[in-house]
Amino acid sequence: MIERALLKILEDKSNYSRFSSVLGVLSRETGIIVKNLGEYFEHNDEVSWPDFATWFFQVKHPSMKEDQCEIYRTVFESLEEDQLTHTEEQIAEALKERAVFTEVGNKALRIAEGTGDDPMEIYLLLDDYKKNSSLLSEVESLEVTHDFEELVDSITVRSGLEWRLEELNLSLGPVNKGDLVLVAARPEVGKTTFLTSEISYMLSQTEGDVLWFANEEAGTKVRWRIIQAITGMTTKDIIADKPKALKLYKDLGGERVRLIDKKEFSIHDVERLLETSDPALIVYDQLRFFKGFEGQGTDVERLKHLYRKARAYAEYAPSIVVHQARGDAEGQLYLTQQQLEGTQTEVQGAVDAMIMIGKSHDPSLDPMLRGLSIVKNKLTGGARSDPSLRHGTFEVEIQPEIARYTSKVHTNPNS
Repeated sequence: MIERALLKILEDKSNYSRFSSVLGVLSRETGIIVKNLGEYFEHNDEVSWPDFATWFFQVKHPSMKEDQCEIYRTVFESLEEDQLTHTEEQIAEALKERAVFTEVGNKALRIAEGTGDDPMEIYLLLDDYKKNSSLLSEVESLEVTHDFEELVDSITVRSGLEWRLEELNLSLGPVNKGDLVLVAARPEVGKTTFLTSEISYMLSQTEGDVLWFANEEAGTKVRWRIIQAITGMTTKDIIADKPKALKLYKDLGGERVRLIDKKEFSIHDVERLLETSDPALIVYDQLRFFKGFEGQGTDVERLKHLYRKARAYAEYAPSIVVHQARGDAEGQLYLTQQQLEGTQTEVQGAVDAMIMIGKSHDPSLDPMLRGLSIVKNKLTGGARSDPSLRHGTFEVEIQPEIARYTSKVHTNPNS
């Protein structure tokens, strides 16, 4: 029996800690033993089953009925005699499988009874189980290395994808796998143009695809702006010399931008695409319009779960997500993180960096002027990053005719 094998493994105190995340779905008797083992290990480093049995009956359960005592005596006696017949990985995998399918069954029952839960969550549970077929390796992968060279490399060797806007290289540094960056602005300020400007620049730094989920603007309109940003040509120039534009577009990697135009995305759509592709960058425009987690109650809770999923998917590739700024940000050049639409702290807590884009209505200012506010920055930075600018504010210019932004600092020779 897998539970008996588990108890043999738990004779060692270190294994109790390692397996603690998979101890939730056990029979009543095994669950009681495991719970008491945790208390026993507060004063002991390993288990002698005869000694544990004495402590179990005399200290923890002195009033236990005889028929129940007999059940536990049989277990303890067999543990003293048994040899381990399962590997640690087999035990962990069996317990993980039991936990997953118990949760699936509970969710399915609630759905059948009409008491809540989103059916999509069952698909996500099964997908997660399929992708993580070995729990033990997953648990071990959570342990942080002691290798100094690896640790030094992790904070100094940050090649990543650099930004077209040098202001962002100075503040954020490059984006890497595992990074989730949010870009927010009011409507018609230039969120999509920001994306086309930066993604067209990042294309040259990788041979991988960009997976772009577009569910706000028409896909053909976004594709045209991608063409403008990649070629650096206006609509008039593209029409006047289509062969030149097409060659530039292909040569500079335009066909690697996989623009997925679907107005009712679900998180499950993203999951399926990520399983069959190997993107270099993921773009969500806009994540709050995605389907999924409708059974979570409030829109705020649903949004929190969507962003947690995007956070997890960033392990596939660095990710940029677009969000709307609230109405009180209208006409402001520099915005704050409190001005995100539909959230107080849930979204802010899920992302690694936040770029807020503002536009002033002051008639004395250039209408192409935009203000960038780096209101959150947990990125490590890069070779050109300036610590004093980690949470800086910057003035930049938008060039809508070629779907790009331009810097007002000039230390990036490639922008």
